[in-house]
Amino acid sequence: IPNHSATGDSFGTGCALTSDNGRMTITSTPVSHNALKTLQDIATGGGIYSSDALTVSDSVVSENSVSASTADAFGASGGGIDMRGTLTLGRTTLSLNSVTNSKGGAAGGGLFAHETDTSTVLFSLTNCTIANNNVQGASTAAGGGLALHLLRSRNSSIDFCTIYGNSASQGGGMVTTWADTPRPPDLLLKNSIVAGNFA
Repeated sequence: IPNHSATGDSFGTGCALTSDNGRMTITSTPVSHNALKTLQDIATGGGIYSSDALTVSDSVVSENSVSASTADAFGASGGGIDMRGTLTLGRTTLSLNSVTNSKGGAAGGGLFAHETDTSTVLFSLTNCTIANNNVQGASTAAGGGLALHLLRSRNSSIDFCTIYGNSASQGGGMVTTWADTPRPPDLLLKNSIVAGNFA
């Protein structure tokens, strides 16, 4: 699913694929060279946006971009994938995706996972490569490879993955923010390589 572009003044999501309140499964599919740009509002998901259940396997999500010009703290996010629900990612590469915001914050060059007061994020990444993604923002630029904003997530995991060559001013490879609750979220990272990232 290549070479889509969208530019506008209002809120924009998922340049190539968007799923709200429904399941989406992507298998053996390239999602590449898609560009999402908003001039006055938030932009999320250069390649894929999902607010429900998303499964991606044996695929490549590459060279997608998100660009925004807003003072919002999360004004631009998810160069490759932006998700607000359940994500299962297997044997998939997220590479060379980018996120920029000329006025505010930017996050998640490869993947942005954002848990809200009304949504619970659960994700599993297995045998994946997250490489050479980039984030640039005027106020903050976080999570070149992955940015994870979690409130109550349980049993999320990253297993047998490589997170390499990503860049951002904060958390070149990965950045996580946790809610201050009686029982904070948990994330299991195992059997993985996190190396050569820049911040």
